[in-house]
Amino acid sequence: MTPGDVTDLTMVTIALYVESGCTVVIDTVAGEIRTLALADYSILPASTRRLREKGTTASGIHSLVLA
Repeated sequence: MTPGDVTDLTMVTIALYVESGCTVVIDTVAGEIRTLALADYSILPASTRRLREKGTTASGIHSLVLA
């Protein structure tokens, strides 16, 4: 998944999986902007509508959604 500061994700996530941890900046469905530090191979259970590019240094980020 590609971070972006302007466009919301096409589907709201129920969690993020991060292969190479560091920092992720997300917009929650509640409208809050959160900056979180994650370890390698972490799962972050969070309803996310946007993964921000500015401030996100983690890589290998995957979204988990309900289909």
